[in-house]
Amino acid sequence: TFESSRLKFAAKWEDIEIIMAYKRDHFAYDTVYFKIKTMEGREFDLNEDMEGWIVFNDKLKDNLPGMDTIWELKVMKPPFAECLTLVYQKGRNLMEDWERNKTATTIG
Repeated sequence: TFESSRLKFAAKWEDIEIIMAYKRDHFAYDTVYFKIKTMEGREFDLNEDMEGWIVFNDKLKDNLPGMDTIWELKVMKPPFAECLTLVYQKGRNLMEDWERNKTATTIG
């Protein structure tokens, strides 16, 4: 459950199908968002300015095996661009995919 004064989002960890991270440009700064989609098709947008963001973000690693643990590096650059980044997809190990692609790029 993610709860702030503006939003309550409740889903079991195992019901989360996809999490995408992206940024919105506010001229002088960016705000990072998660778009979370559940197996039932519900969608929620959370952002780093909401109460509970840090706790929720910390719990992702413990509860969603295979998530991209370096998603923050990918979504941060370049500044002021949306940088849509797949953080989690049920049934995929994104870090293994990243390692495989990194190795293929280095060898090739």
